[in-house]
Amino acid sequence: MPYILSTAFIHPDKTERLKAWYREVEHRKAEVLETLNNEGVRQEIAFIVPTEHGDMLAVFSESDDPDKAGRIRQVAIRDRPPTPCRDGRGDRRGVARAQ
Repeated sequence: MPYILSTAFIHPDKTERLKAWYREVEHRKAEVLETLNNEGVRQEIAFIVPTEHGDMLAVFSESDDPDKAGRIRQVAIRDRPPTPCRDGRGDRRGVARAQ
């Protein structure tokens, strides 16, 4: 199984929003597992890592076909409406910035 580590710096004022989104995910495990299964992802874990350049999101995943999983994920993110966090501040899109 191929393993992938993806990283992105988080916008300086968006770390709490991202943490809120991950707390929301904890309450939606069945939906998350279905999504990962549809993407062909066997396992995925994410960390917020503080660095001297700002907080970084690091996501480690295992997939049978990482290219397929990435294509499915990009289409799903682009085509779906934003998923609100419990606090009503939106979803995780827009919290990461390119390195």
